[in-house]
Amino acid sequence: FEPNELKQVFQDLRHDHLQRKKNFSKGKAYVTARVLGECVCKTGNFYHFEDEAEALEDINFEQLLHFHKRFLRHIKLMWLFTGNLTEESVHNTVKTVEEVIFQHRPEVVPLRNNDIPESRSINIPKDTCWIYEYKLRRTDLNEKPNPNSSIYVYFQIKQPETKKRIMMEVLEYQLREEFYDQLRTKEQLGYIVNW
Repeated sequence: FEPNELKQVFQDLRHDHLQRKKNFSKGKAYVTARVLGECVCKTGNFYHFEDEAEALEDINFEQLLHFHKRFLRHIKLMWLFTGNLTEESVHNTVKTVEEVIFQHRPEVVPLRNNDIPESRSINIPKDTCWIYEYKLRRTDLNEKPNPNSSIYVYFQIKQPETKKRIMMEVLEYQLREEFYDQLRTKEQLGYIVNW
């Protein structure tokens, strides 16, 4: 790795990434809502894309080089292998990756559990309504705000056993056409449903 050869690449990538961050709120409203919803469901600190854009504007190549020297000093490796693999090939893959990491970062130490952001589950009390509202900031005050809106609704249910989960899937298929007819055809709205 010769970082100085990558200085122009860094500048180009930073510019492209910054444009994506700045334009994120101009995109599809349901994507914005999903990202904000994921932020709310994480433990610890979380950052919105506007905050990320501001932070990215302050990053220069020298800071990236300094970060590179510390990168992967504190890690937690979690592996999920699927497919037609033997136990031996899985162990060999993990061992090879760990050897490469320790070769380049001999001082690596495991992350503490409280340093790892996790998705959290919230038990919503009966007859309550929780609202998380976030007003998007405009990156250019001369442009019109995004006219699109999005609403995410979560119906919390008890973790179903297999039979009830399958019945919910059947119910989904029965309701799908009615939802489509009402929301898309009659009201001309977009919607996404996850069960």
